[in-house]
Amino acid sequence: MVRLRYLLGGIAVGVGLVYGWVGRAAAHNIDVISYLDMGDAYLRGDWKTAVNGLWSPLYALLLGGAMKIMKPAPFWEFPLVHLVGFAIYIGALLCFNILWIEFGQVLREAYSSQEESWVTFSQSAWLLLGYCLFLWVSLQLITVLEETPDMLLAAAVYLASAFILRISRDRAGIGTFVLLGMVLGLGYDAKAILFPLTFVFLGVAAFTTYKRKRSFAGPLVAVFVFLLTASPLLLVLSRSKGRFTFGDSGKINYIWHVDGVPRMYWLGNYPGSGAPIHPPRLILKEPLVYEFAAPFAATFPPWYDPSYWYDGMKSHFDLGKQIRALVEAAGIYHGLFLRPGAALIAISLILFLSGARSKDLAGRLDVLLPAMAALGLYALVHVESRYVAPFILVFWGGVLSRVRLPKSELAIRVLRFSALAVILIYAVELSLGPLRAAAPEKFRAAEMQEELEVARSIRQAGIRPGDQVATVDGLSGVVWARLAKVRIIAGLPDDAVLWSQRSDVRLRVYSALATTGAKAIVTGSVPPSGSMDGWIRINQTGHYLYPLMRLPDRSKDQAREQ
Repeated sequence: MVRLRYLLGGIAVGVGLVYGWVGRAAAHNIDVISYLDMGDAYLRGDWKTAVNGLWSPLYALLLGGAMKIMKPAPFWEFPLVHLVGFAIYIGALLCFNILWIEFGQVLREAYSSQEESWVTFSQSAWLLLGYCLFLWVSLQLITVLEETPDMLLAAAVYLASAFILRISRDRAGIGTFVLLGMVLGLGYDAKAILFPLTFVFLGVAAFTTYKRKRSFAGPLVAVFVFLLTASPLLLVLSRSKGRFTFGDSGKINYIWHVDGVPRMYWLGNYPGSGAPIHPPRLILKEPLVYEFAAPFAATFPPWYDPSYWYDGMKSHFDLGKQIRALVEAAGIYHGLFLRPGAALIAISLILFLSGARSKDLAGRLDVLLPAMAALGLYALVHVESRYVAPFILVFWGGVLSRVRLPKSELAIRVLRFSALAVILIYAVELSLGPLRAAAPEKFRAAEMQEELEVARSIRQAGIRPGDQVATVDGLSGVVWARLAKVRIIAGLPDDAVLWSQRSDVRLRVYSALATTGAKAIVTGSVPPSGSMDGWIRINQTGHYLYPLMRLPDRSKDQAREQ
């Protein structure tokens, strides 16, 4: 079985590398700009910028460390981000392997004493099922292409669940509880959702210890180590916000996804939402033009830490909106649990129900309870596949580890067939993934080439790293700014608002933006006919630049560069 495990691990690395290589050059999630800015802020000691109420620090620190060590040119910045993501994927694979070994021990121990009357999955089938599940969850749900901390969270969830299983098997020493607390603390540093879920994990550990009549020293040590690991972030966040908080991601996402408040530029104009403590500065009312240079030294401050801009917002419980959120979550869960590969896991669930008693499933509540708690918490606010992916894996691991049938030749064949069917469907699904992604990734790569060209060209035009610019594109036009190392400090929410104005109104917008200290306006949309006065096309790209002040002559610099 060791050779098979190594073989499957090698396949998982290879398949992950193929998926990662397909999308190596592009940015897939705009949140990564904020994480990159956070990492930079931590490493230069800019704590005012680094402390963030929405994005957690661990992923940002890993990205920042990689940037500090490698010092990549703009062309290599996002490939390096993907290399870090692939390294995290390898770490998650190792953590999953520990979890699946624990599940395998549970499977063998549970039925070894009943070997004559029951059958379950063979060791090889169990390993194949597990690695298929891991690849589906990691490459289809979380994906190695997304530049997010969800793979870090997955690694923490796999390890914490493995330690819980070890405690349930009565194979845990004090070291297991130390590691459990440390992993949960680091998981909280990756994503704030693990803070409330930690108490479910620790509650399960405490109950299992009580049930086995063991000393409570272990669970108490786990609590202490967790608080020790999590307290730096807790203290810094609470001090920054002036109140106790473990992070505002739950509150902010509830406001956005359940209450339906717009994601940026909140000025207290949403009914019953309260009053902003520090809103963006409104520099023009018609059309709306905002300035947001302070307090963050970031590429695009409105999206850098939304919790800052939404301080003062009051969320309201509305039964109708909450029901809509739950119905939407139920639809997403229906799709996740009944996708091609997962649908065939239902075969194993049917086998479980046909051969075992309900108390057998209850015997795996040690790992099922935290997984179901996570699924429930997300259902109340907002569900995305990458958020819940590791909990789905743990859920199915808990269910599959309880599958058994009365021993017979037919039962053995049925188990083999169900396992083979799941494996084949997963293999087809995973092999088609890179083919499906090829065309979209080719388009994204072309987009990234344009962003790189914009970053290079505006520097040649005299806009240097650290300079301030404005945009009329909202959140869609920030990648080039990160690559050029400039700060967007003012803008309009939507370029369509600008182009629909009369020429005199547009000039008033340009004058208002010039008062912010921005050197130029950059847009990724083509100014319509009649609106081109003063706009300069950026090389052969679809972006345009409007100078707001005289830019330095860089012809000599360009000659030297050539």
